[in-house]
Amino acid sequence: METLKTIRTRRSIRRFKSTPVPEKDVFTMLEAATMAPSGSNKQPWKFLVVKSRKRKEDMAQVIKDSCSTLPALFEGVVENPAQFSEMMKKRFYVVSLFFVDAPLVFIACVKREEIPLWKCYTKQGMDRYDAFRKFGYVDLLSVSAAIENLLLTAHDLGYGACWMNIPFMAKDALEDLFSINYPWEILAMIPVGIPAHNPTAPKRKNLEEVAVFIDD
Repeated sequence: METLKTIRTRRSIRRFKSTPVPEKDVFTMLEAATMAPSGSNKQPWKFLVVKSRKRKEDMAQVIKDSCSTLPALFEGVVENPAQFSEMMKKRFYVVSLFFVDAPLVFIACVKREEIPLWKCYTKQGMDRYDAFRKFGYVDLLSVSAAIENLLLTAHDLGYGACWMNIPFMAKDALEDLFSINYPWEILAMIPVGIPAHNPTAPKRKNLEEVAVFIDD
């Protein structure tokens, strides 16, 4: 496909056929991911490739178990924590379990190294968020670029994929499941397989809403 056509026709796929993804295609997607630009060419990425049905089911169970902490999280924040957490569970966590039926799941990890400049800011009493605001989110930007390369290559090869925000409530537990330790952490999950549906393109904002032209 031409690059722009690939970009325009890619969709987030959440239903997959059971057809396995050949190893050569897995490596093609990984190679494309690692060709992404990265700050200072640090290449702060690592990809776990999960094909085992049991391991995917273990991941799903970890996510379900993590939902049990939702009521406590919303205590004192919303009027009815139990009701609100149930809504959150159905809307964001239970629906995320579709990855179990994908032939494979990439788990994208980022290396969060505390470089000297970052330490200078934290030494001044800044918290992690303020320090990153000063220095930038170079590692996150780098791995995000790699994920986009992977998504476009998957589509170009005839596969569907979905960029998942983990789900984030289970991030720590999933890292324990795969023995992922600092400075590495999970950033996203990308299930991949032959699409079993053809979703319509979501509405996009007009360019006038997102572009600001500064000519003088």
